[in-house]
Formats: sequence, structure tokens, C-alpha cells
Amino acid sequence: GTDISCGDFDRIFSSKNINEGSNKCLTTRESYFGSCCVSDEPSEALLEPCDICGTAGQIDWSKTIQFNGTNISCGEFGWIFSSSKIYEGSNQCLRMRASYFGSCCFSTPQDGCNLCGVNAEGNSYELRTDVSIEFDGEALSCVEASYKISSKFEATSATCANAQVTHFSDCCFQKCSLCGDSLMDWEASVFFSGKQMPCYEFDKVFQDDGISEGSNNCDLTRDLYKKECCIDPPDVPCNLCQSGSTYYQMNSDAIVSYDGTPFISCLEVYSSLFSRREQSSEHCIKTKGELFPQCCDESTGLDLSVKDPVESTGSTDSSIQQTQGVGNNFPSPSSDRGDFTNSGSNSPTTTYSTWAYTGDLSPASTKVLSIGCIAVGTVLWALLL
Repeated sequence: GTDISCGDFDRIFSSKNINEGSNKCLTTRESYFGSCCVSDEPSEALLEPCDICGTAGQIDWSKTIQFNGTNISCGEFGWIFSSSKIYEGSNQCLRMRASYFGSCCFSTPQDGCNLCGVNAEGNSYELRTDVSIEFDGEALSCVEASYKISSKFEATSATCANAQVTHFSDCCFQKCSLCGDSLMDWEASVFFSGKQMPCYEFDKVFQDDGISEGSNNCDLTRDLYKKECCIDPPDVPCNLCQSGSTYYQMNSDAIVSYDGTPFISCLEVYSSLFSRREQSSEHCIKTKGELFPQCCDESTGLDLSVKDPVESTGSTDSSIQQTQGVGNNFPSPSSDRGDFTNSGSNSPTTTYSTWAYTGDLSPASTKVLSIGCIAVGTVLWALLL
């Protein structure tokens, strides 16, 4: 009937000679253990199951080992440790890690082995998707073997070199290129295998069928479809928002009708012209004359004919290079020389015979290096670098 501290039990047991293991000791312990005692062992809820690889490696889920007379995958250790309550840091965990780490674990390479890669001549090679090989005692597809090699072995390792020597000829090929040194026409399509197909899908056909460069299938396909699917890059690409040496801001999201397509953005028209058409071609000049008012902001223009206005004039006035338009007063041809009746505007006309392409943009020019595009938000500027 008296309140005592839990610490008084030690004094009481000593004064009454209550021995460890006696009925009195066990009965008292059972009655007051929950109120007076705390465990110096961590709760199971706070313990982590043992990890066979710890922090030193990753588990190889494809590996199998002998454990207690049974073949199991290395990945099953996680379930075994959880169900057997083998916790991280315990002696049993450390013993099992020492026994099976070499068989079940690997360290991620910093520079993984590339089974195919690039040869000394700079030619890149692709993986065959329809071929299987035997690697490390397993039957694997070339794709599976390549993933396993790249995730486990360094590029400089002996295992990598041996795998490349052994399996390169079976798994790797230099994929056929339909256009070779020419450019793919991303807008073109042809009739192939009984259906209309975009030309760019030949790349997938060559990959899936393992058609290599120099093979009969590659040469035959190129002979049949290169003319329709491939284009040579223009020497001086058509720039939709260029007039002479002045470049105008593009209304990239504006929708126009172009070349039989009723709804197409000005940015798409620009990309098509730039990759396919010469600046001096009839198609380029005609399209610029028709679409310039809708696609290009004539109120802004950058005249690159003055290379260094500060040096040549001593002035920093931006009006030297900035050409201000006059609204929607677009020009009409007045002579065969390409002069404009609207003297305040530099926008191109729609008539080929009277629109003279001007400006020093010949391929032989040492002053003109390339045409570049700088995207600012949704606005595309075409600039001469």
C-alpha cells in the first residue's frame, strides 16, 4: 500500500534475500516489468533487414547460388533476411555477406563497357535485336548482354575487351544509311512494303532488320528510294524572314497556308525552307513574298551589312543597325531590277523575275560563316553569325 520508486526493488530483494529465479522473483518481475523496465535493445521496428551487398555494391538479380542445399537467386536474400529477422550489422548478416558478396554483388562502373561502340575509323555500330549469344553461362539476347556488360564492367577492364572480341561480330553492325552524306527529307514519304511510309522510318526498318551498310539490301533500298527521300543541303539556305542583309523577327506561332498544307506554323515553314531550298531559288523567293507579311515582323529588323557601326562611325546609335518598317505597306515590283515602289519597306515581293537577291552570301565569301537561329521565348530570330 506504499508508493515506492522502481529503484527500491533492488533494496527490497536484497533485504528479503529473494534470489534470482525464485518464484517470488519471477512473480514480482512479471507484475512490475512493464512499469519499471525498458529494453536496452533497439525495437525491431527500428532495425533494418540485412542487405547482402551492404553499401559497397549492387545486387545481381540474375545470379543464382547454392544456399542451404538449394539453388536460389541472389535477390531472394532480401526475403530470407526479413523472414528470419537477420538485421543489418548483426554477426549473422556480416558472415553471410562475406560468404556471398563475390557471387551476388557488383560495383557500378564509372565508365561502362560498350559492346559495340565506335571503331578506330570513327564508324558507330548498332546492336542487333534479333540475335542471342551465350554470355557468362547464360543465353542472352545481344541487347540483354550489352546491358549486363555496361552495368557491371569498366570500359578498360579485361572482361570488356574479351566480350568485344568474342561477341562483336555476332551482335554489332554498321547500320545502313539511306541518304549517306545527303540529308533526310523529313517531309517526304514513299510506298514501301504495301503502304505509304515516311522516309525517316527507314532508319527503324534498318535497325529492326539488322540491315548493314554495304549489304545488298542496303544498296538496293538506297537505289530505289534515295532520290525521293534524300536532299542535298543548300549552299545558302532560304531564310523566310531575311530581306537582303536585314533579318526580321519571326512570328513563330502564326498559322499560314503553305505548299498545299492549309494549317502550318511559320516556324515549320521556316524549317522546311531552311533545310531544303536555296536562298536564290524561285520557290524561296515566291514563298517569302507571299508569307513575309504574316510570318515576319517588319517593324523590327537587324541589318548586318554594317559589321561594326561604333568603329566605322564612332556612334552607338542603335538606329544604324535597326531597320524600322512602315506597317503593312508591302512592296510591289517596279522594274526588272527588283526595285520597290514602297521606298520605306524592305519586305520581299512575290515575283521571281523582279525580286533580286542581294547581299554577300555566296558560299565562297570569306565574310559569311553560317546561318544560325536563336530562340528567345517563343520568338525565333534568324541571325547571320
